[in-house]
Amino acid sequence: MFWIERTEPYRIFRRVGVIAGAVLLSWLTWLSGAARGDSIVLVTGSILKDVQIDKAGWDTVSYKIGNNPQAIEGKKVAGIERSSTWLSPIRAALSGGDFAAAAKAIEKPMKDVQQFGKDWEKSEAAYLLGKFYFNWANEEPSKVGEAVKHLKAYLETNKGTRDINVPPATYALGKAQLLAGNPADAEAQFKSLNEYGGEKTLWSYRAKVGLAWAKLKSKGGGNGNGEALEARKLFLEVLEDKSAPAEVQQEAAVGRAETFNAKEQYDEAVRLLAQRFFRPGAAQEVPYNEHYAEACNVMGDAYRLRKTKENLEEAELWYLRTTCFCKNFPGAYRRAVRGLIEVYDKLGKKERAKEWQAK
Repeated sequence: MFWIERTEPYRIFRRVGVIAGAVLLSWLTWLSGAARGDSIVLVTGSILKDVQIDKAGWDTVSYKIGNNPQAIEGKKVAGIERSSTWLSPIRAALSGGDFAAAAKAIEKPMKDVQQFGKDWEKSEAAYLLGKFYFNWANEEPSKVGEAVKHLKAYLETNKGTRDINVPPATYALGKAQLLAGNPADAEAQFKSLNEYGGEKTLWSYRAKVGLAWAKLKSKGGGNGNGEALEARKLFLEVLEDKSAPAEVQQEAAVGRAETFNAKEQYDEAVRLLAQRFFRPGAAQEVPYNEHYAEACNVMGDAYRLRKTKENLEEAELWYLRTTCFCKNFPGAYRRAVRGLIEVYDKLGKKERAKEWQAK
């Protein structure tokens, strides 16, 4: 086995960790304080704050600034955040890392929103429920059936309404079908994303990324049958396309790094993620989203899989980075916890392993 020297950029990155954490907390505080109005996140990364969204479709988002009506093409929108009294407790409960506790905590709020909420609030609640079970299924495979069921139910009810969450629900359903071992159904979902906005738009790029994931996660994808290499090629096509939105490129970078780990090319995985996420000064460029969290985890995997003491200690640092900065992304958080448990077991730190098993 071999190892990579802990270079100066990584030492610099550790020193800016506290600053990065402060940036993250500031961003999350802004999100939680969005009660003054709604917000629209554009694929360029810009945010339209304190607007009033009237109707949110995947093709068009209509809103007001003051009393002035506005509209923006859906293909320019990466996501929205709408202020909602009924949805707030659901969103808050689902942001934690304890899935069983969250499932219990949302029971009453889900009933409340279905009884008292507006139509869009009911739709979003249904989408959030499906996404929640998808995240849980990444931790607990027995939940994948619930994920598929709830995402299908949301799509059956809302696809005809052009609701803004239809494309992300379709993407999540494709990934849930992968977890369920149904690659053909997954590919069908990913290909259907091309309906939402046309070529070289957010969802056409996600269609290609989804197909890459399908090839990587297919049976034997990492065992020399060519699927991992084909996935690597598709991820690279997105990475090299300057028209692709930054967030999609981030996911493609994580996926491509996973293909390197699948082929035991750990140096390549580390170099790619260091370039895309962890360069000195990159904390100002890369948002602390779920792809950043997964990048930390894949870095941890690249070191953990080498199994030497020094590499296991390096893996520990990367998994801890996820648990410190990315608690708002339960799937990534739980993956980091699993990584830490394995690292501490292999390092002979049984008490530390037990501490993380209890989280």
